[in-house]
Amino acid sequence: MNLSGISEPIQLATSISSILNEPEVHLILSVILVKGPSFTLETFEKTLGILTQEPLSTKSGAPRTPGGTFFYLLRATLPKSDLEKIFKPHLQQKNRRRRARKKLQKKFEKLSIASPP
Repeated sequence: MNLSGISEPIQLATSISSILNEPEVHLILSVILVKGPSFTLETFEKTLGILTQEPLSTKSGAPRTPGGTFFYLLRATLPKSDLEKIFKPHLQQKNRRRRARKKLQKKFEKLSIASPP
């Protein structure tokens, strides 16, 4: 798959996420912004190569998704400092949502109302 002709980071991230069926487009965009398009494309090509062979498994033995395989390769090859630049903003936002949800659940419990799903 030749995506090397795409010059805009957002278009490249969207194309890669579409091919890998990965909903976290912003994480792929972060990889492009932190490591550059050539590194991202190399990792994408490696991912496609792995997917054509035997797919990687999770710790539980389930097959990894194509996007999960891409991120697994990133975690295996990048230094911790780069991984923090890529994933930290996403994790901070996720933690803020989790804390807000817990706070709301506590309010519902005080009012003896069933919390929303």
